[in-house]
Amino acid sequence: MWAYIVKIGNSLSQLLNVVFLNGYPDECLSGRAYRTDTRWAIVTIDTIFFWDEDHCKSAYMNDLSYAGKVLARHKELM
Repeated sequence: MWAYIVKIGNSLSQLLNVVFLNGYPDECLSGRAYRTDTRWAIVTIDTIFFWDEDHCKSAYMNDLSYAGKVLARHKELM
């Protein structure tokens, strides 16, 4: 059940990133904040997710990992 809730949260984060910031559709709001080094956003988001140390950085790393998997799968199909 927890994994399902996390997926919903990730989807909402991506939606907010696209709707309000015209961001990449597969990038979460936290990962974007880290990638663009938006300090106030990083501090705010990391404070909200206080139990997850360096939340924005780990979200960015997860976004990169997902992108790498997509690229690897694409290369397999070519």
